[in-house]
Amino acid sequence: MNISFADALFVVSGLLVFGGAIIIFGVAIYLGYTKGEVLSEHFKNSSSLITVPARIDKGLRGKTRLVYSVSSVVTFPRFFLKHGIVSAEDIENFPRDLRRKLVVLQWSLLTALTGIVTLGLIAMWK
Repeated sequence: MNISFADALFVVSGLLVFGGAIIIFGVAIYLGYTKGEVLSEHFKNSSSLITVPARIDKGLRGKTRLVYSVSSVVTFPRFFLKHGIVSAEDIENFPRDLRRKLVVLQWSLLTALTGIVTLGLIAMWK
């Protein structure tokens, strides 16, 4: 059984993308359980849409939703400021080191999702 170079490249790319997605999810879980209180605390003046998931669901789903919602707010603050969801004061007072981690997490997630969609389109086209 011979496998073509294109098929091998597709499999390796798939493993890298899905492995990266699992690592991103693990980092989000870690941040949710270790920094969850800090994340909720810094958005008290903003809309409750940001921190509601952690209040409703105290488990894994709530923690990861909190991390992903806060990471999207700190990555794209203009959108949330424009729509009145977040307070400018909350974004300015957010810790810089945690902000950097969340921005990297958000862009990594978007890259992984783009990779998954691209692999899906390649698989459909093939």
